[in-house]
Amino acid sequence: MNPIIIAIIQVTLFLILPYYLVKLSKALHIEKILGGVIVCYFVGIVFANTKALYITDETTLEHIEELSKLTSEMSVVFAIPMLLMTCSMLDWLKYTGKITLSFGLCALSVLLMAMVMIYFFNTDAHLGKDAAVSVGMLSATFIGGTPNMAAIGATLDPSNNLFPVLNATDMFATGIYFLFLTSFAPIVFGWFLPKFKSTQKEEDTDSKLITNAEQEKKADYHFQWNWASIRPILMGLFVAVVVLGLSVGLGMLFPTTDGKMNNALVMLGLTTFGVVASFFTVVRNLKGVYEFAQYLLLVFAIAAGSMADFSAILEQGTSFILLTIFFLLSVIILHLIFCIILRIDRDTYLITFTASIFGPPFIGQMVQVLKNKEILAAGMAVASLGLALGNYIGILVAKIGVFI
Repeated sequence: MNPIIIAIIQVTLFLILPYYLVKLSKALHIEKILGGVIVCYFVGIVFANTKALYITDETTLEHIEELSKLTSEMSVVFAIPMLLMTCSMLDWLKYTGKITLSFGLCALSVLLMAMVMIYFFNTDAHLGKDAAVSVGMLSATFIGGTPNMAAIGATLDPSNNLFPVLNATDMFATGIYFLFLTSFAPIVFGWFLPKFKSTQKEEDTDSKLITNAEQEKKADYHFQWNWASIRPILMGLFVAVVVLGLSVGLGMLFPTTDGKMNNALVMLGLTTFGVVASFFTVVRNLKGVYEFAQYLLLVFAIAAGSMADFSAILEQGTSFILLTIFFLLSVIILHLIFCIILRIDRDTYLITFTASIFGPPFIGQMVQVLKNKEILAAGMAVASLGLALGNYIGILVAKIGVFI
């Protein structure tokens, strides 16, 4: 089949499938247990691990992989500023200190447990000399995201032998845990951590203290195919394009050491300029923009899931999956202990853990699960900070790990 036709079919499916998957989950009454992101992510994973059965041409498979990557990247870079431009900066200022503290504790947990993982897995026959580099790549991912794993791999593993298997194991382990996060986690962690204390007064109707997303929920917003509904979304997209242009310019102005565009700065730019846009009332009050951004996150989920080919895990044995699972669980437990000691509330713990382990694309979904839009902007901020810190911490872990 013509590659162009395949590309059109693939992109079309990525764009429309989330709509029908969400409708199906509601019809089956599973939307409260399995969020939209999880459903789309799961369908993407099924596609990733079955496409070789009906697509045998290697070139076509490569094109599909590249298009999945492009779709996931583009949906995220538009969703993040569109989410942030609907938020009140006042909410960010109220909670950023506590959220930054919790995020720092999560990063500290990653650092400490990384040393433990290297110590125990250094003698593993399958990992061997790659133990330190593998843990460094996972550390970068747990603090930033998949882009950080790719960057660390390019720096410390030029042959790129580790990235495919580590990326697959990361998606497998964190995907299962995210299913728990978006279902039973708020109840379970509520047993150990105090409740979130809102600074908003229920009787306060001042729109400056309420995010645009909450206002739309109160108004029971419903999208309709008419100019009144489409126009604000198009305006939001225009602002997002401007934000993206400024962010890319920032990334090109301060490139990485090898001369490439600085993706961490691009992500920070998307967050910063998105928040700046929220200061303009006309932008912050655009109806439907928040919902449209949430839909883009569903598109991201199905595209990202379509890149999680688990055949790499089977080829490499169980060592990498055991490393990833033990590393993730140890970080979860240590971070929880820190938060219990310092009396950090449940919502802050969950949003910062999501920001660190999963990154900006999953903040919106976690906010929906917690029903707490007040911490959206601060969660996005620390998630973007993680993208900036991930590379440095990943390299630091790998270099120190050589001497353990």
